[in-house]
Amino acid sequence: ITSCKFFGGSFGRHRVVGSVAVTPHCEGEDLVVSPSELEGAEQNYFTTPMGHLVDYGGLNTYTGYAWSAMIPVAAFQNEKDYWVDFFATKEIAPGQKGVTWSHHCLGGNVAISSDGMTPQPRGYREAAVQIVLALPDTNYTGYEDMISEVQEHVLKYLQTDGKEFPGFTELNHQSGWYAGPLKEDWNKACPLEIEEDERRERCMPVQETLFGTRNWKRLEDIKSRFDPLNLFSVRLGIGNT
Repeated sequence: ITSCKFFGGSFGRHRVVGSVAVTPHCEGEDLVVSPSELEGAEQNYFTTPMGHLVDYGGLNTYTGYAWSAMIPVAAFQNEKDYWVDFFATKEIAPGQKGVTWSHHCLGGNVAISSDGMTPQPRGYREAAVQIVLALPDTNYTGYEDMISEVQEHVLKYLQTDGKEFPGFTELNHQSGWYAGPLKEDWNKACPLEIEEDERRERCMPVQETLFGTRNWKRLEDIKSRFDPLNLFSVRLGIGNT
């Protein structure tokens, strides 16, 4: 598995996404982008002044739905054929074959680089790759099935006693109204179309999926002792519900 440019030329400075060597995007040449596709990309990036946050669609606060996961080294070692097929041929939307979603490859020091006080769970320490699954259209069911499939193939290598979630999602690339998985079935994604109250009742808090159950409870205890009024809050941080 490798990383390569998706857009070449000057636009390559702005956007690099993940792919694999078996897809056309990584055969030694940058992907040739059609004028219409490049025009759409320019509307997102080139109309924003240098040094400012990207303005995707005018004065609004909407952001698309995305889910991010850390894939364990053991998953690649034991299910090589599945993951090669996943990255090479899986369709997240009709016509989008092969994973062109963003990803990061992780180095071996991730497993050992710590002073013993960091909150990263096993899912981080044992990961080889971090991937982002972004919702490409309104096919919620297909997207939920994709998340559920990845969850199942990750959890089998992180599962402990089935009572404490191990923690393997990734904070920086969770956007939209992400929550989940279902409390009653960790292999199933939280349905996107349910209301907030039902989501809180049926789906696991994002922080628990990030840090793992035991870690999350420890961090909440620290938070309650040192910041009982929740004066310091960040999206999807401890106490930010």
